[in-house]
Amino acid sequence: MILSGREQLAMHDAEDAGVLTAAIAANGDLLVTDNLNDFITKESLRTDTMVVKASSGKRQLEALRHQRPGADLIVARPFDVMSWLERRLDFEPDALWREITRNPGSRL
Repeated sequence: MILSGREQLAMHDAEDAGVLTAAIAANGDLLVTDNLNDFITKESLRTDTMVVKASSGKRQLEALRHQRPGADLIVARPFDVMSWLERRLDFEPDALWREITRNPGSRL
């Protein structure tokens, strides 16, 4: 696969830029990674999702949304995605984004 547009994503890590470009090019709806911070761009939207218990205390999780002409992609951590699967949420980006931004920061 030859990807164009990779250089248009202002990201710190070239490998992650390639992963994000591939997900967008494939018209993916959801990219699951525990490395969320490396997928933040100037254009990405960000929302709090839930607060989880961690060994160091409480941790706020977030999700990202990348919208480009002809593409819409949510980037989230595995813990969030497992919760969304349990809640049987629709993973279509518009529907998912509406649901997760409705009650941001819920506690688990």
